[in-house]
Amino acid sequence: MRTLTCLTLVVVLTGSVATRVAAQSAQYVPPQTRVVVLPILNETPEKWQELKDKQIQKGAEWFKEEFGGRGFQLVPSNEVLAKLSELALNFDEEQQRNTANLCKVGRALDAQLVFLGVITASGQRLIQGLLTQSKGGKVTMKLWLVDSDRGEALFEAKEQKGRASGQVFIGTERGSTQQIKAVGNTLRDAFKEFLKPYPKPKRS
Repeated sequence: MRTLTCLTLVVVLTGSVATRVAAQSAQYVPPQTRVVVLPILNETPEKWQELKDKQIQKGAEWFKEEFGGRGFQLVPSNEVLAKLSELALNFDEEQQRNTANLCKVGRALDAQLVFLGVITASGQRLIQGLLTQSKGGKVTMKLWLVDSDRGEALFEAKEQKGRASGQVFIGTERGSTQQIKAVGNTLRDAFKEFLKPYPKPKRS
């Protein structure tokens, strides 16, 4: 059994989409907590596949830095993919995206936490100042996070929006760059309360 201490986890809901949040009364111990990060899905109508791939990569990198950097044990992606094949689960199919299936993956990999993220919208915006203008990116994601030990969802199909802004000089950064950064910002905002009890170690 993992060592647990009491904590009330408060998840801030954004938007008007109804989201079920399981009341959490335990603080995870990062070195003892295995985390499955399922492949992030990009369902935007964007035709530029390279951009979609880079957004997916940004999401994976964010988890490595923010969860791995705090000592959480991330299950290697090759193990995750192999187990999904073994369980015949395909989260490209919307009907399979539910707490029961995510918990099934977690238990099969001896992982307490399981995350699934879907990028549902992505775009650019022009930010006009008095004398300058810059390009920004925006992203909308649906997010799932479950505790497979308890069979509970910390959040389920939670809609989270995020933005990123470039430099204030014309042409210094492409809007697509900000669309990629917006993925990281979206995850940052979604997990702000969850990660609050786990400060990252200071670099020497």
